[in-house]
Amino acid sequence: KCCAGCAVYLIMTNTTVYTNPPSSWFKNNVELNVTTSYHIATTDGAYFVVVKEGTCVSGSDVVNVSQGSGTITKPEISSLNNSYEICEEGGEVILRLTTTYANATYKWFKDGIEQANSNSVIWRATEAGSYYILVQEGTCTAVSDAKQVTKPGNAGSITKPIIASEPNDGKYCAGGAVYLSITNTTAYTNPTYSWFKDNVELNVTTSYHIATTDGAYFVVVKEGTCVSGSDVVNVSQGSGTITKPEISSLNNSYEICEEGGEVILRLTTTY
Repeated sequence: KCCAGCAVYLIMTNTTVYTNPPSSWFKNNVELNVTTSYHIATTDGAYFVVVKEGTCVSGSDVVNVSQGSGTITKPEISSLNNSYEICEEGGEVILRLTTTYANATYKWFKDGIEQANSNSVIWRATEAGSYYILVQEGTCTAVSDAKQVTKPGNAGSITKPIIASEPNDGKYCAGGAVYLSITNTTAYTNPTYSWFKDNVELNVTTSYHIATTDGAYFVVVKEGTCVSGSDVVNVSQGSGTITKPEISSLNNSYEICEEGGEVILRLTTTY
């Protein structure tokens, strides 16, 4: 059953038993122009797939698709920098869901194959292929249009960012924080930064981030048309308590005067 605006995802589950099979999908006994191992059905009908291997042919059982109750919005996806080309070295394409849902689960697919651990609003594509997302909200399911990610070899190159944490175990005390910073900023000429926590983009565009809550953090560097993301650093609360430090200037001014001027900053919290 399919909600209004949704789709039913049909997929062959035993593709590994074939060597090099072409497949043909049928709806109501009429052949469709679909030759993949999967088909996204958006209209009522009786669907089945036929596999041809050598001189042999075999067809699946019929799956009846019809519209049920409920409504769901079709998901839309885009890339973080509007490019779908993977640059050399550390390049990747950050795909993200741009449609908002109240309480949904997600599955990302590459070339019709569900990707492991993909219940996320973003997906980091490091290989060329056809990517799309399946969204389930309540009893309704919808599938986005596919985005073709390529790796042409002439799209430029970018170095993968490396982040360090202080403390290096990623654990913070109550009242404390973990300081995350990119250690290889000199590898970039004119980069922009985007920090993520639990695959959700944060409003942080500096080369560092001060993490005060548990989560899986990483940073994405964009330079020109190239994008690269760091490995994930897991931050969590450990034992102990610390007071957040406060600083001020010696004369409560933060303006440096000309010639020999300076601002004297001092720690006002006592430890």
